[in-house]
Amino acid sequence: MKTQRHAMNSPQTIQVGRDEKAPFVAFGDDSQYGDSLAFAFVLVPRTRLRFAERKLERLKKRFKIPQHVTLHCRTLFSGQQREKSGLGHLSPSDVRSIAAQAITIINDVNARVHFAVQDATTFFASLGNELQLYNQDGSPSVKLPVTPDPKGLLGMMAFSCFPLNQNGRYGPTASQCEIYVSEDKTKVGFIGEKRTRADSHYAGFLDIGNACVQLNANIVAADAIPLLQLADIASYICSHAFSKTGDVQFWKDQCARITNWFRVG
Repeated sequence: MKTQRHAMNSPQTIQVGRDEKAPFVAFGDDSQYGDSLAFAFVLVPRTRLRFAERKLERLKKRFKIPQHVTLHCRTLFSGQQREKSGLGHLSPSDVRSIAAQAITIINDVNARVHFAVQDATTFFASLGNELQLYNQDGSPSVKLPVTPDPKGLLGMMAFSCFPLNQNGRYGPTASQCEIYVSEDKTKVGFIGEKRTRADSHYAGFLDIGNACVQLNANIVAADAIPLLQLADIASYICSHAFSKTGDVQFWKDQCARITNWFRVG
């Protein structure tokens, strides 16, 4: 299948994501469950950051999890990995309770969850194996090969999590957030011949009509900032809740509990 796209032409490019005075701080991470892909940001009001961190500290203390241990759902939901990480005392019921209480924390601090979900097989089948770009005059420019790598798609999904509408109806825009994303050093291919780090795909563009906004997120280690743990849990919940396979009811229930959200896909 051949897909046609027009090259974007914007009079101005505005970089967003690093404003240390922005009213919200957004923490992002991705998750894949089979063909179900999700990228989620937890947007915490800047005035509630420490409150959220304290609640997360108390959650760990309640389940006897050392504060220095970073909550990763891939570890929590694998009995073998829990044992290796010194979390063997946690039962499957405990782990589900931790995920549910993370949603409670998000709601209690008046945070938001902005997320994008996509079925990888469906998406890549519709995109095809090459992308045709066009010049401003409508003439064909170049054709770029498409590699069906979910990691590349997740990068593109990251910057789609922010609404373009400026009136606040769907929550804060990217320009109203200082943005942090968990690093991913995996080399992936997506559009074009070159393989690049997965987290390099987070630097996407949003066309808002009179300008082009480029997401310039802070890429940091997953254990560098405590509240990235909430993003890990939120993305894991979203990828499972929108999966077409498996027992997803618990995950759908948790997703439905999120008070303030914005979804793409």
